[in-house]
Amino acid sequence: GKNRFCCNGLVQWPVRPCPFAVTLPLMLAIAAAFVVLELARFDGLVQAILGAIAAALLLLGVVSFVQAAAVEPGVMPRAQLLGALTVVPGGRESMHELCELYASVCRPSVERDISSPSTSRAKESLESVQLEFADQLAQRLDKLPLVEDIEDIEGSELEEAEAFWQDVMSDNRLKHLKFCRTCKVRRPPKCSHCSHCDNCVRDFDHHCFWIGNCVGARNHRSFVAFLVVTDCLAIEILAVCVVDIVLEMSEFVSRHEGPVRGERDLVLAGLPALAGVLAVGLLGTYIARRWRRWFPLPQAERRPPRTSYMRRLERAQMVLQVLLALSAIAWLCSAVAFRALSVQPVAVALLTSPAFVVLSMVAREQLSNIGTGLNVKQKAVHGAAYSGAGRGREFSVFTVLSFMLGWAPPSLTPLQAEVPDELSCRLSDDGDGASEGAPSSAFEDDMEDSGDVCASLGLSDCFSSARSYQMMAKERDDSQTS
Repeated sequence: GKNRFCCNGLVQWPVRPCPFAVTLPLMLAIAAAFVVLELARFDGLVQAILGAIAAALLLLGVVSFVQAAAVEPGVMPRAQLLGALTVVPGGRESMHELCELYASVCRPSVERDISSPSTSRAKESLESVQLEFADQLAQRLDKLPLVEDIEDIEGSELEEAEAFWQDVMSDNRLKHLKFCRTCKVRRPPKCSHCSHCDNCVRDFDHHCFWIGNCVGARNHRSFVAFLVVTDCLAIEILAVCVVDIVLEMSEFVSRHEGPVRGERDLVLAGLPALAGVLAVGLLGTYIARRWRRWFPLPQAERRPPRTSYMRRLERAQMVLQVLLALSAIAWLCSAVAFRALSVQPVAVALLTSPAFVVLSMVAREQLSNIGTGLNVKQKAVHGAAYSGAGRGREFSVFTVLSFMLGWAPPSLTPLQAEVPDELSCRLSDDGDGASEGAPSSAFEDDMEDSGDVCASLGLSDCFSSARSYQMMAKERDDSQTS
């Protein structure tokens, strides 16, 4: 693929340095502004407690960010490397893991199709087929030669290992898995090919440019932890700023009691009144969009919502949000101009608010997807089907906790394993040519092009990816209908 590694394969370097190179300095700049400008206004125990909490959250955020950005996300090894990784000591264990992965997702072949009226019997039969396939793969893999020195690898040993993996990829028990024309491997469920990294990634969620890496099986937890912890840090900063602004404004009001008069009083009193009206309208649009979800009609009286009506509500809600934000910014700037507020809390609040909005939106989307057992692509393309009654896709806090407390799967790409130089050259040549080939299906073609759609995103690439997936699904349905 396009990924680059350093420190003997322990650290992954992003394909595109921007905006990855801005994320960590931006975090540190906001935290530094909070400490220098706002936290210095407090004294004693309060300052120490707030500083300790902010330092702990910042440390956790930086650690989780580095883990999400530098860890290999769960790349599937390409077919050109499977033979060499099988015969060298540094790759044999990973190949055993790959065989176990394929055995865990295999299905009975056409000749041994399971058709049992009992669900428990069918499950037992499927488990027996998977165990049998795992034993067969392990026995054949153990019989392959293992070479200690890569210079002693002979052509016959490499051909034997490559023939083994060709048999695995063409096995009838894995025919239900999609075949990647670029990597030339069978993709397990939830595995997709990223066009930016040019790799197949297990449990692929989306490619995040802010961490410069794919969000996959091995770094998804770190990515969610980074979002949640950094969002908590932003909440603490905004809460301290809001409390400081409220205390300072109440002191200003107590010093200037009396009727509203003059330009200063009209601005400072009129903008909050306008913001209140906008907030009421925003609450009304929110209730109107979710009214049928909270109070569903009987099945016989249900009708699909009008698309134009829902779009108008969505646009009205967006306009009200923008106007509310502008009115709040205008009031803060006016209060500073009229010397009703100090510059420090307002500056820190305005610097932190955009990051808080983006982090909250992405964190909410990620936790919602994890709680329903979906990723960005599945929710965008199949969300309506998966969220139906009786499909077991309701949000569950236990699902989120079990996901966050689980262990990351082992890497299938041993980055420290040595392979022959001629094989590396051949892999580079094959990879350049393979990326030009057409995928095996129209939906895989959509997946190959999905990265190009969200390549120029500005804030949240997972939302941009979701919108691109929705457009792809709509175009596919329209083509099938026609």
